[in-house]
Amino acid sequence: MLHEPAVRLDDALQKCVLLEDLVVTTRGYTLVIPAGFATDLASTPRASWGLGFAPWELGGMVPCIPHDWGYEHGGHMTIRTPEGDVPHVFTKDDIDLFFLDLMEQQGVPLWKREAAYAAVRECGASSWQPWHPDSPSLSSRTA
Repeated sequence: MLHEPAVRLDDALQKCVLLEDLVVTTRGYTLVIPAGFATDLASTPRASWGLGFAPWELGGMVPCIPHDWGYEHGGHMTIRTPEGDVPHVFTKDDIDLFFLDLMEQQGVPLWKREAAYAAVRECGASSWQPWHPDSPSLSSRTA
């Protein structure tokens, strides 16, 4: 299992805020999610929590945070390479596959991974945010 990042709960936002960069490797990419990013942990509806789909039952924060970042930034992410951190653009399908892979790395049972993956594939399109080059959260990270 991968290390869970340090976060603090922001009561006003009702989100967790990263206190450190989250660096994870999935499907051949090392993704860097910056400290300060506020996440609701995959927007999992509370009604689904009682059915076994609370964020902590989907592998904790590790699968959810890159998924949230990718959706909020239209697939624009920072990847770590031997030459340093560089911007890279992924598709919604890529971001969803990262979520699936990271759940597997965290030991989530196959049936639950498949159900959560199907949910983001079918219901996630409305949450995908188009990226704009003046986005302060991305441009300050990759400039």
